[in-house]
Amino acid sequence: MARIPPLQDADAGPEARAALDAIRATHGRVTNMKRTLAREPVALRALMTWYDVRDQVLPFLGSRLTMLFAHAISGGRTTFDLAGQVALITGAAHGQGRASALALAREGVRIAALDVARPLAYPGYPMGSSDELATLAQECRALGVDCLTFAADVRDDVAVSRAVHTVAEQFGHIDILFNLKARLPGKSPSGPPGRGER
Repeated sequence: MARIPPLQDADAGPEARAALDAIRATHGRVTNMKRTLAREPVALRALMTWYDVRDQVLPFLGSRLTMLFAHAISGGRTTFDLAGQVALITGAAHGQGRASALALAREGVRIAALDVARPLAYPGYPMGSSDELATLAQECRALGVDCLTFAADVRDDVAVSRAVHTVAEQFGHIDILFNLKARLPGKSPSGPPGRGER
């Protein structure tokens, strides 16, 4: 496979040299990827524009969705065809998890919704419920997509593994993972709260 070498300062034309100098002034250095893209200033500008876009979407998308967005737009597509893909979403019964599941369902994504679906003594705010999981499945089906639901604690490796295997058996694969579970103390769902997980 052919490899395009990074553009060295001595070989750079005026436009590329100015762009490299600006990057160096802002970031302290110029990576090989940016030096390679500097061979075509339009390509380098496209990359550098991404940082401005990232700074605007990061506050409301969060880091994981921003990376998914970056991956999606890097394919050169202006529309996202997600129809037929499968998403496994934890914390899916309500809040951001439910909203994400329904947004993906509207795009034709089959949903695997996992939630603790019961009250817990901690973290001090309501968890999703089994009724919310059931109505999520109904709403997804009303949108024309299949939805599997699993009442499981994400700290329970056996329950999560069982859910993943069921999704793989029924849908054939998993394309999208959303980990929107709450931050819960402790490692074991049956043990007392311990040190917080990340």
